[in-house]
Amino acid sequence: MEVQVARLEEIPPNASFQEYIGILTRYLELFRPMWPYYWLKAIAVYDPATNAWQLYRFLLAGRWNEISPVEPIYEQGSALTIVSQIIDASTAWAMLASLQESGTVHITTDITASVVTTSSGFLPIWQEAYQVTADSGLATVTEPASWRYLYDDRSRFWTGDGDSENRLQRAVLPDLQIWGERDIYTWHSRWLGEPLRGGGFHLSDFRCQFDFPLAFDVERVVPDREGTPASLTLMLSCRQPLMLDSLQVKSGARWSSPAVCFPSMGSTPRASGRLGR
Repeated sequence: MEVQVARLEEIPPNASFQEYIGILTRYLELFRPMWPYYWLKAIAVYDPATNAWQLYRFLLAGRWNEISPVEPIYEQGSALTIVSQIIDASTAWAMLASLQESGTVHITTDITASVVTTSSGFLPIWQEAYQVTADSGLATVTEPASWRYLYDDRSRFWTGDGDSENRLQRAVLPDLQIWGERDIYTWHSRWLGEPLRGGGFHLSDFRCQFDFPLAFDVERVVPDREGTPASLTLMLSCRQPLMLDSLQVKSGARWSSPAVCFPSMGSTPRASGRLGR
């Protein structure tokens, strides 16, 4: 079974972060109704040299409902702020628009964080079957869907400034002590839910991660072994803008254009239909 939609436009190797966000949002616009809610995880660090909050992590995962898969987090210190919670679609799209226009985002009512970058790396994946790994920052908040309309695996943007790294680590130390953390490494593991790869990370780095799963499901019903011939019924369900009557379903272990296509089915806003074979 294959979902065929427009492909993401090519991302130039020298694209700025704001251009990168613009490309992603233009691509996501077609499927915007699929995700009425999002899980946001944002972390910002205060830089005393610039008197400004600097975005350290920005994770956005499309969700099909407002059920919280994990306990929300909100901690605001003098130099370290962490937000992890469900937000509605209008809030999420306002954040993306702000990042595209100005490179800033309101992560709380009184904190606006800036994306400070000098170089970048991009690893977008789109229209592919992709299982989120257990050690991913998305593992606890992602929808249980194999097909990703778009999955961005921790694109990294960094400053490469050793002086700013030392300055930021000193700035967050009082907050870590108040929160009972032994050191910055235990904080990183506990709050971000990510193992330390290679034993290092940098507060002057910025990483963003996006997950937009297709709300499409195939459920097997108990086989009818008494029928002639024996049959297996599949229950298909999806959310707009996917429509059941526009999906092509064919038999076989993998997609094949010559294979016989099953009859189309009617659809509803949260469509479901039965398919026998």
